[in-house]
Amino acid sequence: MYNPREHRNYKFRIYPTKTQAETLTNWLTLCRLCYNAALVDRKNHYLRNKASLTRTKQQTTLKLDKDKHPQLKEVHSQVLQEVLFRVEKAYQAFFRRVKAGENPGYPRYKGMGQYNSLTYTQFGDGRGAYFKEEKLALSKIGLLKIKLHREIPGKVKTCIIKRETTGKWYAVLSVEGYPVLYSPNWKKTGLDVGIEKLATLSDGEQIPNPKPIQKSEKKVKRAQRDLCRKKKGSKNREKARQRLAQIHERIRHQRQDYLHKIANYLVWKRYNNKGKRIETRDLGYQRGFPVTCKEMNKFMF
Repeated sequence: MYNPREHRNYKFRIYPTKTQAETLTNWLTLCRLCYNAALVDRKNHYLRNKASLTRTKQQTTLKLDKDKHPQLKEVHSQVLQEVLFRVEKAYQAFFRRVKAGENPGYPRYKGMGQYNSLTYTQFGDGRGAYFKEEKLALSKIGLLKIKLHREIPGKVKTCIIKRETTGKWYAVLSVEGYPVLYSPNWKKTGLDVGIEKLATLSDGEQIPNPKPIQKSEKKVKRAQRDLCRKKKGSKNREKARQRLAQIHERIRHQRQDYLHKIANYLVWKRYNNKGKRIETRDLGYQRGFPVTCKEMNKFMF
């Protein structure tokens, strides 16, 4: 039977040096400016010629832009070209919404802090990104320490370098592999997502929402008040912003962990064609679990 390939993303923490982090941050700024300039070019081209400017034409002018702005030569060519792919996707989504009669939402400019990822479109020896000496090698950046906490089950196709709001850096690897084929004899289970309960199964079993913890909610509110009291543009405000981002990051990670354990439990139950009632200790509850019912993102489930 034909088994098509699929792409999955795997996220790993990376630890750039201070110099490498400064270079990556500078690249993010240059790519953001390039993104905004590409939007301006498309808009002006349409006003003059009543026709859309294609990505291939913008790629040819990108070489001329490098001569006018030498700082663009510091950025890897794959990373710059991928910026134009993002612009093209933004316009494709815009025209799709127009055709569907939805609110179009014209592509917007990226402000400071709104462009936080760089993409190497090729991965492997002699390409933009590759593994070397158990580290992640990025062309024009160097070797970066990476925490490979799990095996990569397939061939890596692309590499996205992402900066989180907490200042941490991650590598998101797009891996090509074959999907796991499940047995057609597995027990079918219906699932209804709810509000008071996270979900109810067709056999009557209910999956609970995480218990609300007031202590964690108070931490968020306290950090938000502290941020509002700081002067805009000051170092203290940046420190307060990072503290708030760290609290939200911890909440997000524990929410994802909870949902992953729920999904793993449901797969195990179908595989065994029978299962025990779900217990809170099976889901990794911890004291101070900082996720409330209203914060549970059911769209991730």
